[in-house]
Amino acid sequence: MTKLRVVEAAARAGIAPSTWRAYVAREQAPAADGQYDARTPWWYESTVDAWMAERPRKATSTAPTK
Repeated sequence: MTKLRVVEAAARAGIAPSTWRAYVAREQAPAADGQYDARTPWWYESTVDAWMAERPRKATSTAPTK
């Protein structure tokens, strides 16, 4: 299993690393699967994929533009 650091997890999720960090801090992203050291969390690819599959998406507007 591949372990992803913040930048890699964010890229897989299609968001900025700062957004991933904010989601983690607010407990809106999955908890890290492990730690390389005190400051370096990691997630399995499958953990990020499962989170993305369950993540609510904003509806896009289909209203015509003026």
